[in-house]
Amino acid sequence: MTESRVLHSPLTLVETFELTAPLAEYQDAVAAFCRRVENDGLAGVRSFQFYVSQEAGEAYLIVTFRDADVFDRHIAFIEGQDELEPYMNTVRLKHFKAFGTLNAETLGELRAAYFQFEWVNAYVTGFVRNAEPH
Repeated sequence: MTESRVLHSPLTLVETFELTAPLAEYQDAVAAFCRRVENDGLAGVRSFQFYVSQEAGEAYLIVTFRDADVFDRHIAFIEGQDELEPYMNTVRLKHFKAFGTLNAETLGELRAAYFQFEWVNAYVTGFVRNAEPH
């Protein structure tokens, strides 16, 4: 039996937002924000997916990072982007759930935040594809 070793522990976030603006305004703002992250953000952001439920009045973000360090650098990156404020003006963060390893300082900040926070750090197994199969 060979020993398997994880070089980077992926970190996946599931965020739930209350929509605070009309759907069309949210869609425009989130599209601009997503384009900025896709075009200029960190390569270690593996996926960045937004969903919306008009019936529930909620929006959702599912994002996977290569590891906790990329997450920390991503936060620093987005805080300096002009597209963040218009997007955040259309939603209110309600629930933040993190799956994977977080850096201690980040964990403390999330636990002290004004939204509901859950953390699941007992990684079992899995993978994130980096490219389409051939």
